[in-house]
Amino acid sequence: MRVLEDAELKERYGLTERQVTVARLMAEGCTNAEIAERLGLSFFTVRNHAEQLMQKLGVGNRSAVGPLLLEPM
Repeated sequence: MRVLEDAELKERYGLTERQVTVARLMAEGCTNAEIAERLGLSFFTVRNHAEQLMQKLGVGNRSAVGPLLLEPM
């Protein structure tokens, strides 16, 4: 498996820079509160980013985000 580059994620899914960062942290298993603390954002801002990126990725839950950041070789 190969981890997709930031540029690939932006092009493939239309994610913003911040959404890519949030997606990678979600894939690591971080909660919204943990992501907020690590990025210096409010919980509500992170929640909004998470909801928007899951919509762009077409997934209904956080656990489905990680596999979309990978590409089979």
